[in-house]
Amino acid sequence: MDYEALRTGPADAPYWQALSEGRLEMQKCQGCGKWTWPAVSRCGECGTWEPEWHAVELKGKLFSWTRTWHPFAGTEGIGTPYVTVLATLPQAGDRRLLGLYEGNESLLALDLPLVGRIATTRFGDQDIPAIRWLPA
Repeated sequence: MDYEALRTGPADAPYWQALSEGRLEMQKCQGCGKWTWPAVSRCGECGTWEPEWHAVELKGKLFSWTRTWHPFAGTEGIGTPYVTVLATLPQAGDRRLLGLYEGNESLLALDLPLVGRIATTRFGDQDIPAIRWLPA
């Protein structure tokens, strides 16, 4: 067992680091080529301990969405109502990522082409990187 992979920190730390630097990176197994999300320390398909991180374009297709009418802890800076979308990334093995939707809500439909941008969301007293999705 390769304990080095466990010692280096949370599996998704490179994702958050890349987002904080204004880009998206997703994990892909160099053993079998499977894209994974959420990030893992060990590939569930082939068992390798060596996932690689790759830059991924912030483009996707709308898989699902929901409108939230009530505030939750950590969403005070967003305001209600807001729409959260789940976008499929064809260029990353159809992995799916959540984000807030910024656009005309009358356009929301399955497979709507989306482009993303990286913003920040205020959570408590911290600004954390977050993805915003817009119609392409």
